[in-house]
Amino acid sequence: METTLDEQGRVVIPQDVLHDLGLAPGARLIVEERDCTIVIRSADHDNGLVEEDGVLLFGGETLGEVDDLVERVRNDRARDIAGLSKR
Repeated sequence: METTLDEQGRVVIPQDVLHDLGLAPGARLIVEERDCTIVIRSADHDNGLVEEDGVLLFGGETLGEVDDLVERVRNDRARDIAGLSKR
């Protein structure tokens, strides 16, 4: 997913992402730089990841229907593979 910075350096987070993560105006976010990558994450929610036998697993609660999210991710990957990514 691609977005741009505005003139004040602000980033617009797409509505789908805001909805999936349950974020609303005023939500607290943490911004980190890791290996030339910008990571933005919620300061208010645990990400639900737990390490088990050296593998990260999701052990938290989902927001919304998991089947809908899986279907959207599959469709996004299929578009990426076909060279039809959303812009």
